[in-house]
Amino acid sequence: MLSKKRLLIFAFLIQLTTAYTQHAIEPYIGYSSDQNNTFRFKQYNIGMQMVLNNKKVYNMLLTFQAGLPGNKSTGTDLAYTQNSDLPLTSEAFRETKVMSYSAGLMHRFKFFTFKEKHSFYAFVSTNILHQHIKTDYNYIKGDYTILNPHRNYKRTGLNLNFGLRYAYDISSNHQLFIQAVQSTVATNKENKDLHGYKSIAPLSGHLGFTIKIK
Repeated sequence: MLSKKRLLIFAFLIQLTTAYTQHAIEPYIGYSSDQNNTFRFKQYNIGMQMVLNNKKVYNMLLTFQAGLPGNKSTGTDLAYTQNSDLPLTSEAFRETKVMSYSAGLMHRFKFFTFKEKHSFYAFVSTNILHQHIKTDYNYIKGDYTILNPHRNYKRTGLNLNFGLRYAYDISSNHQLFIQAVQSTVATNKENKDLHGYKSIAPLSGHLGFTIKIK
């Protein structure tokens, strides 16, 4: 899970940005599947989008998102001991999961409206993305040692999101929306560790609610 410190920073940024947002806020939840690793890491997403202008066709937004582990990769490695009273090797059970958080600037364009209440948008955003692929082991740590363990993968870099959004006007100040988002791989010189984990590039689906302030 994300550390308490990072969650507090994430909540503070949302609160601070909301104080300066004059047009609309868009909380959402969602689910994503990584497209860049052999194992398809899944995440539960929670996020907030803040609309910074009040144009009919074009909107600029600040975006914040946290991705919590939705599944885990499991496996076993061998651990060794120098204690002659014990078996030379023992299985070490491995669990690997991914978490992430990001902040970005989105550009959103309305390209079609149907019967006034149904609107369709295309968008692209540039983000600062931090991701953490975390591996935990379960074995007899006091007596055995894993010679080449899977290491935790932590990377921060820039990436792009792009996608489509559908919104339904519930009232003059409220919208229900769904959006599909494809993320690119984050830029980073160290894009792969010894065990093959790479930067995530999730495909996401989100369900959210727009609350117009002005």
